[in-house]
Amino acid sequence: MKNITDTFLESLLQRTGKKLSREHDKKLKNLLLDYLGVAYAGSVMLKENHLLYLEKMADVTSHSSLFGIDGKCSIQLAAMLNGMSAHAPEMDDGVRFGNYHPGASIISALLAVAEKENMNAEHFFKGMMAGYEASVNLAIALQPSHKKRGFHTTATCGVIGSAIGVAVMLNYSIKELKTALTLAVTSSSGLLEATRDHSNIKPFHTGKAASNGITAAYLAVTGYQGGDDVLGGKEGFFHAMSDEELPAIFLDEDVYAIDLVYLKPYAACRHAHPAIEAALLIRKSGIDNSQTIQAIDIETYDIAIRGHNHKVAHDTHSAKMSTPFSVAAALVYGQADLNAFSKESLQNSEIKRLAGLVQIRANEVMSRQVPEMRPARVTIRTSLDEAVTEQVDLPRGEPERPLTQEEVFGKFISLAEYGGKEKRWAETMIDEVINLNGDMSSFFNHTFDKSN
Repeated sequence: MKNITDTFLESLLQRTGKKLSREHDKKLKNLLLDYLGVAYAGSVMLKENHLLYLEKMADVTSHSSLFGIDGKCSIQLAAMLNGMSAHAPEMDDGVRFGNYHPGASIISALLAVAEKENMNAEHFFKGMMAGYEASVNLAIALQPSHKKRGFHTTATCGVIGSAIGVAVMLNYSIKELKTALTLAVTSSSGLLEATRDHSNIKPFHTGKAASNGITAAYLAVTGYQGGDDVLGGKEGFFHAMSDEELPAIFLDEDVYAIDLVYLKPYAACRHAHPAIEAALLIRKSGIDNSQTIQAIDIETYDIAIRGHNHKVAHDTHSAKMSTPFSVAAALVYGQADLNAFSKESLQNSEIKRLAGLVQIRANEVMSRQVPEMRPARVTIRTSLDEAVTEQVDLPRGEPERPLTQEEVFGKFISLAEYGGKEKRWAETMIDEVINLNGDMSSFFNHTFDKSN
């Protein structure tokens, strides 16, 4: 009799074994391009940390490349550091139904292994599709109790997506795939508490998920064999990680995980995005002189508040996690890109003043609308007796409100330039990704070209 784990893997292989449609090929390449842009920007932000870590590790292997740093290192180390870079700017992709950021871990793992193993693009994208499909559907099945228990889904499900993605890319048998899944699940960990207060280690969760996923995948073909039902057993993944009933894990057969992924237009925690967008709409409507603002009231859903309502940002990470700071910066600058969360912005007196004016409260109706909606209502009052309100039910970048192709390209170019690349180089990189088929050597040469 088939158990939940067996059914999960059989369904996964059936869903990801189909030939990609033109639309899904385009989506995968947009996700890869978005990942690359964020990783370039993040590699600048974390370069000193990564160089010091490499020095202490004294890694002598040289299989896989790093963003922003010359030379190569082990596949696990490359995946970890690149995974951290891809999450540090807070602009990586995500899925609101799972409270999950898949790309930073999955693509980091796949790139490291694909470079070492000389994989072709067809196998790479098949692995990418499988990693997203497995981990996104598991993340959705665990919620909302997984997050309420204190687990960081990007860490717990990211290792599963990385392991499954690598195993499928390397064409594992279903027996080997089951072992890889079991090893990944028993490596699954990550606590939200570790990211609270003055912590800046949140990117470690994506990095270690990528690295541990590779370890799980490679161990799976060395003779190890795990338990029979790591997902549905009495002490398995679902019982340990969630209060939800054992679900039918996969969604409608016509809906794939990558169809649910959002791309971020703003460099802040996704829970702050509806409030940021509402504030920008108010600014555009005529309140563009921040000095006249006397009160900022925000109503939003309950899980968007804890950990995101602090008014004082001690560093750039804290600023990106703060809805008050994010809204204040958007009102002052008229945008919320990486520059709005710079060290200089932390000292901006007007941003500090506005952040101090913000009052946030949970709205019961809005809380019940999650995850179908992620609403925020912002009301701004001025010294001129004006009061303007804007509500955003779903922020831009969601599948229902996708970024245009031009915006996807523009975001990549902007992030690549932040990461020290020239615009002409970035435009060539876009062509490399959009036309990526067959051999990946040219793609890797351009991706990790340190001359620009």
